[in-house]
Amino acid sequence: MTDSSRLVSVIIPAYNCEDFLAEAIASALAQTYLPVEIIVVDDGSTDRSGDVANSFKNPEVRYFYQPNSGAGAARNQGTNLARGSYFAFLDADDVWLPDKLTLQMAAFDDDPGLDIVFGLVSQFYDSESDEPPNTTGEPEGGLLRGYYPSA
Repeated sequence: MTDSSRLVSVIIPAYNCEDFLAEAIASALAQTYLPVEIIVVDDGSTDRSGDVANSFKNPEVRYFYQPNSGAGAARNQGTNLARGSYFAFLDADDVWLPDKLTLQMAAFDDDPGLDIVFGLVSQFYDSESDEPPNTTGEPEGGLLRGYYPSA
């Protein structure tokens, strides 16, 4: 049984990301520390992002639509809707490794004074994109300090 004070809500702001959203949601569902919910806030998409989110027949995946207001507003809306006492943000074009939430919750256990925990990130690229990969500043091994909401 999970301690109700340690429930994690995953918040995914989504805007025209139908090609990536399913993989992002699947990576949140595959966590070893299971979130209480995954909230997808569609920020006015004009593609099939809503259909992708609603294709998950899982009661933990909740979908909400709002007029386009930006990723920050979508994250804020997600926190307003969340039932968890911890928030984990996942961009719709990113994926998490399965132990991401477990490691971050362990960091809170190790130092109860923490307010926020970041991780490391590794960039990956869409092979179908016309844009060349940007590896500027990426250290050997590919891991960067993750000062991004999704990290």
